[in-house]
Amino acid sequence: MKIKCRPSDFRVEEITSRQPGAGQFAFYLLVKESVGTPEAIRQIAKHWDIPVGRIAYGGLKDRYALTKQYITIEGGPPENLKLKRFSLTYLGQTDSPYSPQDILANRFKITIRHLTKSRAERAAEELRLVAQEGFPNYFDEQRFGSVTTSGEFVACAWVKKEYERALWLALAAPQPFDRPRRREEKALLRQHWGNWEECLNHTRSKQVRRVLRFLVKHPRDFRRAMVRIDPLLRRLFLSAFQSAVWNHLLSRWLEAELAPEWLFELKIMGERLKCFRGIPAAVVDKLKGQNLPLPSARLREGPERIIKMTEEILGRWGLSLKQMKLRYPRDTFFSAGARAVLVLPKDLNFGVHKDELYENKRKLVLAFELPRGAYATVLIKRVTAAEITCK
Repeated sequence: MKIKCRPSDFRVEEITSRQPGAGQFAFYLLVKESVGTPEAIRQIAKHWDIPVGRIAYGGLKDRYALTKQYITIEGGPPENLKLKRFSLTYLGQTDSPYSPQDILANRFKITIRHLTKSRAERAAEELRLVAQEGFPNYFDEQRFGSVTTSGEFVACAWVKKEYERALWLALAAPQPFDRPRRREEKALLRQHWGNWEECLNHTRSKQVRRVLRFLVKHPRDFRRAMVRIDPLLRRLFLSAFQSAVWNHLLSRWLEAELAPEWLFELKIMGERLKCFRGIPAAVVDKLKGQNLPLPSARLREGPERIIKMTEEILGRWGLSLKQMKLRYPRDTFFSAGARAVLVLPKDLNFGVHKDELYENKRKLVLAFELPRGAYATVLIKRVTAAEITCK
């Protein structure tokens, strides 16, 4: 099985309720290909010499895809922009920054390639089942781009106040999606760590150089050095860890709520998490109304059963809910709120066709809508699992 053989094989279009009108925020459509949302935002800020903090968006869209999403820029220029991997189309003005709450849904069109005839037909059968019962609302790999190849989270060291370790993980630790130049820079940072002048000599990244220049003047002040990291990246560090904990919480909750014969396992970030198949309609209706809270220090006042599960999960990292809070800096914090346990795709259509890229293979083309925050790649994992082995 292969996905994202071409960027056009994975299309995502944001559906929004926001309409242009009047106000101090310029409103744009961002169309990008083979570049992540944070990278595109930073390039826009650099090109127009605008602070990144004035640019707002609703969600992170896949890097290896063809995507459409909306952004606002406070005081942004009323003009279009076209750079190497993305374009901005000016739509008008609006009176507030764009946010996740402005997203109604995301529309997907995905081509899964290099399938045998039998596997393509099996996936199509599973899609019919998913249309009826949905799938677990896990965060997928795209959420965990800041996790190191050893599986460490920047936020885990950060909340423990291990600031040097957190900084090392953020700047120097290898990550699965590092590009060649970044891998080389990180290797040199690891080699010369502590010799900040030498690290500067080997670093071209503007963001990393900002942190290193601070460390040249304050060699051991790793706490304040963390603040020199891009606020967007700092938020991503926290959301990655929070999302991993929530995934484990959902898996445990499903195991407690559903009969063993309805359960099998999916693998996300190397972790085996519970998934369901063949659940009765009455159980689907029950799951539709269920949410689980995002783990943070505020959860200590929540349901006792959920608190106990979360504390047990955090214990794996040597943490507790009480520690899921940052006192410094004030502009970075774990999000509050809850997330639905179940996702039901809307307007799901699919078909099996001859794969023009791979001889004697089939492709599965599917189109559907998901609510904001849900991952199409989890749906793909659900329907293409090599073995669905219910107990």
